[in-house]
Parts: sequence; structure tokens; C-alpha cells
Amino acid sequence: MQIILIIGLIALYIYLIYLFFAYVAPFIIAIGSIILTLAMMWRYFRALGSNLLWGEGWLEVPSAGEPAYHDYFFLKAYQDYKMIVVEAFEKIKDDFILVFGLGMRCMNPFVWFVGIAIWGITLVSAIPAGIAVVALGLIHMAIVLTIVLTAMLCAGVLQVTERAVMAWQHRFITCPECHHKISVPLYICKCSAEHKRLLPGKYGVISRRCKCGEELPTLLLLGRNRIAAFCPQDGCRTPITKEAGLITNLHFPIVGGTSAGKSSFMTATLVALKTGIGGVELSFPTAVDQAGSRDQRNFERSEGQYLRGEPMDKTADSQVSAFLIKIRDASKTERLIYSYDAAGEIFRGGHNLASLPYLAYIHGIFLLIDPYSIPDVRSKYPSTLPIGSSSSPESPQDIYDTIVRSLIQHSKRSDLQNVPVAVVITKADIPAIQASITSTTPSPIGTGLEKLVDMDPNSLKIREWLISNGEGNLVRGVEESFKRVRYFECSALGRSPETSNGAAKPFSARGVVPIWNWMLSLHGQKLDGGLS
Repeated sequence: MQIILIIGLIALYIYLIYLFFAYVAPFIIAIGSIILTLAMMWRYFRALGSNLLWGEGWLEVPSAGEPAYHDYFFLKAYQDYKMIVVEAFEKIKDDFILVFGLGMRCMNPFVWFVGIAIWGITLVSAIPAGIAVVALGLIHMAIVLTIVLTAMLCAGVLQVTERAVMAWQHRFITCPECHHKISVPLYICKCSAEHKRLLPGKYGVISRRCKCGEELPTLLLLGRNRIAAFCPQDGCRTPITKEAGLITNLHFPIVGGTSAGKSSFMTATLVALKTGIGGVELSFPTAVDQAGSRDQRNFERSEGQYLRGEPMDKTADSQVSAFLIKIRDASKTERLIYSYDAAGEIFRGGHNLASLPYLAYIHGIFLLIDPYSIPDVRSKYPSTLPIGSSSSPESPQDIYDTIVRSLIQHSKRSDLQNVPVAVVITKADIPAIQASITSTTPSPIGTGLEKLVDMDPNSLKIREWLISNGEGNLVRGVEESFKRVRYFECSALGRSPETSNGAAKPFSARGVVPIWNWMLSLHGQKLDGGLS
């Protein structure tokens, strides 16, 4: 009887196991697998949230090379992705070990089949859970890569667009001291951190975050010019003006020998423009955090001398600094003007001017000629130089030859031909010189020369005056080397610099503004052509 009972119990036990595996286990495994798969996916989302939403994720430490935080999608996104994947994998692995361990604890004679079912859950859910988690990871990575590629494309397009617009509008940045063209100035944050390439890129597309937390715009259009900028050349660090790169800039060397009147010519021009004649607005650009303009202070000193009738201080520094002004005409056209007044002494002795790289990007030349530096003029009028005046010891031909040799060193001859040249006879207030020019009758110009820019009657008369006074080689040299030439005469002071009865009279220029009007009109800016 006992044997029958035991056999019956065994049969019942087997039948129950059969029923479990036939009807219950599949349901448990299916539901368990779904729950475990969802749990694995939840682990990934939880890792995502703990690193991106309520957690900080990977913490970046800005490098010394460029003291800024990378744009999120250029560095931190990868590090966060790595942390998310590692954290999710560790949690999923722990969950699988936990479930597998639960099945192991069921391995006894009474509920071993439940343990088998639990193991079945881990085996069955492994594939869909793995696929789901891998899919989440791939989708996450695809989103990151898509945004990275988009950001890289946007950064590249913004960089190229800004440079293209600057090139189209003839805007570029140059140092007024060392004269090098600057691709990107050195920008210094308020915290003194130095940013060497503040451009759209891996540190930010439209702005970057400095290590101090300050947001710095990467585009001039968005205000990059409001950050303190300096020349990046070693040993220079000259402040760069806020207008640099925003306004079309023009570069004009004022060339002439010692005492040719270069400083007086520039001062007289600025004094005239400062009055606002012709609707012109004159201002002096400054750098960020710079207390006033050095050029403005120098001009105000020269202006005081000019208005008191005192002779101008002559240029003495062999290191040529650009003199910066901003001119806005009646049509609201703005130009940033760099003028270069090199001391006449540097043209002596075949100086190669190799230290003046601005010659590579000039937009025009003012060639100032002291009439008494011409040998024929000195011999014709030996005693007509007024008291208080001095003549230039350098001949116009030597000055011209030196500047052309230097220009050829810095530029292609074909590019050089397109540079306009204003040949200016200074000190035309001297009665003998003025009478001589007035009485000159121009001869017909040679074939082909009539194509030179605007050879108006007065220009032709001055050209003929130079030829008749022994400077024919100079005239031919200028017209062979340059396509656009015009001849002018002017008096920067309006009279000789001597005093009358012990009291100096204010100077009053004649003819200086039309010279600038002609030169600037070739570059899209129009002053009042009727000014004298």
C-alpha cells in the first residue's frame, strides 16, 4: 500500500511539473522576460538621467592651451556617453546576476523547476534586452554624432562666411605697430585668460565659455570686438581697436623726404575734416578698456601747434606706427584709415624698408615732394625759400626709387600697378612756386597715358611743371609703374611758418582735402570734392 502511495505521489509530482512547464512556466518566462527587458532599458534611461539631467556627468577641466570649456557635443557628450554606457552595463550585469542567483537559490527538490523557469527568464530576455539596450546606445550615439557633424558644419560655415564677408568688404585686421596682418587677434577675458583662437569651433559655435564661466562671442557680428584684443605676434601685444574687422580699412603711406611736410599735411587734413565740412564725421578708434586714443592725443597736440601757428614737430621715430582715424561721410559710409608717416631719414642710403610689412597691403600712396628738393627749382629760385622754412635734402627720385623697390619686395608688380598714387607738390604757398605752377602750360600727354585716372587740367599742369623742372624721369617712372596717378599741389600751412611782428598767426591749409577726396573716392568713400 505504501509503495502504491509513493508511486502515486511521484506520479502527481511529475504531473504537476509537467503542468508547470506546460502551462505556467511559459507564462512566467514570457512575463518575466518582458519585465526584465524593460528593466534593462530603464537602467539605460536611469544612467542617462543621472549623468545628464539630475547629475553633472563628466567634469571637464579647461586646458592651459585654450582656457575654455569645449562645446558639449565636441567633448563632454562622448565622455558622458561612455559613463552612461558603463553605468548601464554595470547595473544590467548586476540585475542579471541577481535574477540568476534567485534561480540558483531555488535549486532544491521542492522548487527546482521554479529556478529553471527563472533561469529561462534570463536566457530568453538576454537577446531582446541586449538588442534593446544596444539600440538605445546606437540611437544615443547617432544623435550625438548628428549634432556634432551639424555643429562642425555650422562652425565651418560661420568661419568661412565671416572671412568671406570681410574679404568682400575689404576688411582685415592689422597691427598698427608691427604691421602684420592678423588672422585672429589674441583675446583676453576679464579674468585675464588668453584665448588664441576665439572662432566658431570645438569650444563653441556662436559663443564659448571661458574657464571663469564668462560667455565670449565667437563672431564679430555677435560682439567679439567688445572683448579686449591684442596683436598675437611675439613681443608685440599691441591693443587692437574695436572697429578692426568691422569696417573697411584702408592703408596709405605718406612718403616724402625730411621736411617735405608730411606731418603738416596730415595735421592740416584732420583739422579740416574735424570741422565736419562736407558732412564728414571724424573720430579716433580705441581699443577695449583703453582710456582714449594715443593718436587722438598726438593729433590734439599737433592741432594746438597748428592753430597757434607754430611749426609742426617733424616725424623722428624710425619705428613707423600707423595713425588710425575713422571717417564717416555724408552717405554714412565708414572707413578705417591707417596712415603711415615714415621719417624722411629712413629713405636715405638705400634703406630697404623690409621692416615695414604694411607695404604688402597698401591701398594708395601719397608721394609728397618738397619743391626745393628739386635741383632745378633750387637753381632757378635760390633765394625764395621763406624764413623759417627748410627744404628736404632727399631728391624726389631717390625717395621714389626707394619706395618702389620696397613695394616690389612686398608685392607682385602686377598688384602694385593697381595702387593709386597722388603726387603732391607741397609748400605751394611760396609765391615763386605758385606763380611758376600757374604759368605752366601742359603739353599733350603721350599715347596710352591718357588712360591714367582723371588727368584733369590742373593735374596735367602740375605734371608738366615737374617735367619742365627736371623731374621727367620721375614722372615717367611713376606712370610706368602705376596705372592710376594724379598730380596735386597744396599748402598744408597756407603760408610760410615764420612769425609776423613776434606773434604767430594760425595756419590755414589750401588744397589738402581734395587730395584725400580723390584717393578715398577710389575706395568707395566720397568727401566734398569742392573743398579747398
